[in-house]
Amino acid sequence: MTTGSRRAQSGSAALLTLIVLALLGVIGIACFRLSLAEYDIAASHQNGIAAQYLAEAGVQHAIARLRTDPLFLAATGTAKVTPANTFKSGRSTSTAGDYQVAVTGTANHRTIIAVGRVATAKRQLVVTVAVVAPANGGSRTEIVVNTWKNHN
Repeated sequence: MTTGSRRAQSGSAALLTLIVLALLGVIGIACFRLSLAEYDIAASHQNGIAAQYLAEAGVQHAIARLRTDPLFLAATGTAKVTPANTFKSGRSTSTAGDYQVAVTGTANHRTIIAVGRVATAKRQLVVTVAVVAPANGGSRTEIVVNTWKNHN
């Protein structure tokens, strides 16, 4: 009876050990998946911020060009975004991203639509500006920002 009871105890200990190891394995896998999810969330957030900055850079680029050439990209006479009134940053890498800007409108009112992209993140800004001709023979065109909206 003593040997039978020792065998039963050792069998119970082995079974208990397997159950504990299985639970530890499940907990380890869950922790690993959670850390991967947190990493993806952080990377997505970082890319979103970078895309926002790129969209803002696109707006600033368009405003700078409008100051020197008030007719910049508005000569198409259309309120739609087309290849004729769109430009890109010219820099596109997997880490840096890029922006695309369209300028539409007529006369003294323009709408700047800038889209920044980094990986899968995309941010869009829609900015309306007024183009004010130089006063008193000045040479610099003034740009007045009327609205600045995020469309994410």
